[in-house]
Amino acid sequence: MGNSRRFFGGVIVTALLTAPAVFLSGGCERAQIREVNVSSGDYYSEDEIAAMGEGAAGTYCRDLEATRASTQAEFEAKTQELASINQNITTARAKRDQLDRDLLATEAEIRTLNDQIAEVQKLPTEWRIRVGDDLKDVAALTQVYNDSLKWWKLFEANKNILLDPHYCLADTTIVIPRDWPTD
Repeated sequence: MGNSRRFFGGVIVTALLTAPAVFLSGGCERAQIREVNVSSGDYYSEDEIAAMGEGAAGTYCRDLEATRASTQAEFEAKTQELASINQNITTARAKRDQLDRDLLATEAEIRTLNDQIAEVQKLPTEWRIRVGDDLKDVAALTQVYNDSLKWWKLFEANKNILLDPHYCLADTTIVIPRDWPTD
């Protein structure tokens, strides 16, 4: 190895006149290439690749390309999987939203039915027959059944005190059945 000294811009520079021995260890022995782990993000530098020789550098580049292709394929598969998951989420949200709407509608129906039940529960469960009333007249009353054709329900519920559905004694108290469902 020979050194030469040159005067450059007022500074003496010592230049190494031989090829750089970047990867030499222990003096004059052959270059030692360090091991890298591409999967952990460790790569050879351009200088290290240049020092490898064509065969090793070609193998490294092919391995690196294989790793890149494998990573790209895995990325594309995961992207497809993510798109599928996002579609499933969108579908599930749409179903949940429909169920929420159905639930609100059902709750409104329940409130309406509860209101109707409360109104029915306010209706009388007994009725005192007035002079001239028969069971058709009583069944036709709004607070009873609002339907004269339901006189038979009154008669069936009061057979023990009524002998004739068409003739009722005044001041007789009859039971008004409020069983569910009503016909």
